[in-house]
Amino acid sequence: AEQVEGYCLILTLRDKDFHETLSAIWKEVERLKKEAPSIVEVSRARENIRSSRIYERQTVESMARKWAYYEGIAQDLKFEEAYYRRIAELTPEDIQEMAKKYFRHERLTLSFCHPKGEKWPREKIEAWLPKASTTTVVPKALPKKDLVANTYRLPSGIRLLIRENHQLPL
Repeated sequence: AEQVEGYCLILTLRDKDFHETLSAIWKEVERLKKEAPSIVEVSRARENIRSSRIYERQTVESMARKWAYYEGIAQDLKFEEAYYRRIAELTPEDIQEMAKKYFRHERLTLSFCHPKGEKWPREKIEAWLPKASTTTVVPKALPKKDLVANTYRLPSGIRLLIRENHQLPL
């Protein structure tokens, strides 16, 4: 499968925090391109990533999310060990080089989900993205028949619901 080189930010923000939060993230990204993070920053990040491993094992939902992520990103459900090994091997200079290569305006994709009545004007988004082009994509409404889920009962008694979504670009 072809891999797309880019990056994704997944955030939950209130409207009033939007500009300040995204501007702070962009400022940090630009700093990473100019100077490598310190050994202390890298160590702290590694520790945060390693500790998340414990929390991922606390619920079946978290484990399923993790495995789906590894399958989607690496096409390998067993990618976890390689992932943590690679994290341990990263140097501050590696991180700086990745920031220069991937954290570029033209590679950023932003997607917004918000309550139906709330407005996110294009001007607000463009103000945060200097010298970037934007494209607004409005998803088509799904026909009611596509909202039907297939229900399965697993031997453990867990009910599994599966609904295909043909609008995803997979």
